[in-house]
Amino acid sequence: MPEIDYDQTFKCYKVDFQKYAAEILKVQTKIATVVPLVFNRVQRVLWGILLDLLKRGVPLRIIVLKARQLGMSTFFEAFIYWLRSEGDSLGSDG
Repeated sequence: MPEIDYDQTFKCYKVDFQKYAAEILKVQTKIATVVPLVFNRVQRVLWGILLDLLKRGVPLRIIVLKARQLGMSTFFEAFIYWLRSEGDSLGSDG
């Protein structure tokens, strides 16, 4: 069995929200099963927009209108959790 490089894995999680979400975060489905948070199409598009803004150093200001059943609340809750938990690598003080 190959040895796992935990340092490299955790460094990856600090910079790759999509990987962090899929491998660390879990969500409950409508039928009460717990599954990894794998981005749906809309969440991938939103992550692409946020990633572009982050790379350009632009303040993150996103308005989502009437988005129901698309996973926007779940996405933003997970994103804020990731920012706070991995904050030291993202220029945060906490």
